[in-house]
Amino acid sequence: MPEINSIVDVNVTLATRPTATANFSLPLFLTTHNVFTERARAYTSVSTAQEDGFDTQHPVTKYLNGIFSGSFPPRKVWVGRKLLGSIDIVPTTVTDDTIYSYKILVDTTETVISIDSGTSATATTIATALIAAMSGVSGVTLTDNTGSLNIVANDMSLVFTLFDVTANLGAIYNTDVTESWTTCYNDTRQFLPEDYFFLGCDSHTVADQTELFGLAQANDDFYVTSSQASGVIDPVDDTDIMSEMQTLSYQKGMIMYHSEADTYYPEGAIVGAWAGTDEGTTTLHGRTLVGVPTDDLTETEISTIQSKSGSSYPEIAGAGFMLDGFVPDGNFADTIRFALWLESRVAESVFGLIKSKSDTGKKVPFNNIGIAMVRQAIANPLDIAFSRGATTKDESTGEAYTIITPTRLEVPVNDRANRYLPDIQFYVIYSGAVHRCKINGTVSI
Repeated sequence: MPEINSIVDVNVTLATRPTATANFSLPLFLTTHNVFTERARAYTSVSTAQEDGFDTQHPVTKYLNGIFSGSFPPRKVWVGRKLLGSIDIVPTTVTDDTIYSYKILVDTTETVISIDSGTSATATTIATALIAAMSGVSGVTLTDNTGSLNIVANDMSLVFTLFDVTANLGAIYNTDVTESWTTCYNDTRQFLPEDYFFLGCDSHTVADQTELFGLAQANDDFYVTSSQASGVIDPVDDTDIMSEMQTLSYQKGMIMYHSEADTYYPEGAIVGAWAGTDEGTTTLHGRTLVGVPTDDLTETEISTIQSKSGSSYPEIAGAGFMLDGFVPDGNFADTIRFALWLESRVAESVFGLIKSKSDTGKKVPFNNIGIAMVRQAIANPLDIAFSRGATTKDESTGEAYTIITPTRLEVPVNDRANRYLPDIQFYVIYSGAVHRCKINGTVSI
């Protein structure tokens, strides 16, 4: 029996494959560890990270606590791995007849290390006792540094970490000196199966923060970091991280001063209060940073931070109040995030137009009809921005935005021959936010 396609032959070509779109909500946190051996792992909760072996004192745990406690957290966080060279165990408090303990994981072997400080305890006797208790742990080399214990993994490709460390001990995770943050950053980016936007790091040293700011600036990431260095709140000091980045006029990142930045990693709370919002629809000014205590700052110190284009978290009217949200060049962080979002979405929209036409056996013709198609592709993300309230109408024209495109005849012949459409421009007005007010009132009787 003849089939219907012998009379009517229909073939459907699918042109529904989406193009990749830049992500503006996912964070990547780079930290020194060997909790896992791959370059990065995604986490959707703090508990999962702790189950893997990140101790409560580890920067990853502190960062994730801030993120997932926030009002607008991302759906997940990528944690990258900078190779771990060694771990220093340092008694933070010395007390007689007290338990000092932790668990050490080397490859697949977990060992509980626990000692009693006994009488006449010192940091040296505690470190020596811990070394003795670790005599049966294989795969590591131990060094007594007179008051602290250094542990080196013999094979850095294996899992190697501490967890359940008692509060009277501090764990310092030392980097592998052969690997820079730039190497870690580049290798991790290549490993990730998806895009991200927010960049964080466990180091708060000026050298490391400068290196990461430069990487973010070159790659359209947004680096969020913090500092407790006293130079930040010194109006005379111009060598602190805020002053250094302000001099470079960087835009793709922000710095918060907090007197306990190394304890709380407030950058995690900043991302957790922001990542889940639509780009351009909110400001960080006034935000509550869940899990981060307010900072007791003088008016002079707050003014100094503002003059260096930084942020702070004082208490105002009995509540935590994040101030400003500047980036180093003096812009606001929400403005930069919106601008990067708009740049990506316009490029993706026009690319998607060209790609979809080609996939269906057509083209964007180089005539006024095709130029109108490009114009509409640009308008699509601009319409989204306006509908969200991220942009506002131009009062002089009443228009939400302006797009200027040349006609076909206005394009030089050589550009038409090369299939290049130049001189397209668009203008939008970012709606910003109200941060401060001045009100005058009169009361009469």
